[in-house]
Amino acid sequence: MANNWVEHYGESPLYTGLGAYDSVYMLYYAIQTIQSFDTEGIIRVLEGIDEDNYVVGASGNLAFTDNHDVVEGYDKKTGVIYGVTLFVQWQEGGKKECVSSGGLVYPEYVVTAPITFPDWGIN
Repeated sequence: MANNWVEHYGESPLYTGLGAYDSVYMLYYAIQTIQSFDTEGIIRVLEGIDEDNYVVGASGNLAFTDNHDVVEGYDKKTGVIYGVTLFVQWQEGGKKECVSSGGLVYPEYVVTAPITFPDWGIN
């Protein structure tokens, strides 16, 4: 989904665009699941989107807690990554790189480069 954006525009979409897309996509998912616009049915489907029954979205795997909070992070037991904010850094040559979270927010295999510091900065 996001790859189509990159192919068309030549750059990554903003995180707000991904969140907006995923919000509409979950509503579409619920409507398609029950084949109806029935509000109560849509709510039941949305409330059933959890860590055992997540939806794959543009920003990652989408799930909610029992309190309707968004599940975020990296489940090390299952290897499932839920919608997370990647730590990125613009590096030499204007290239955006994903840098390590120490394996706490997302796994190291998504890291594309080590973090760098300028000579005049933190050393």
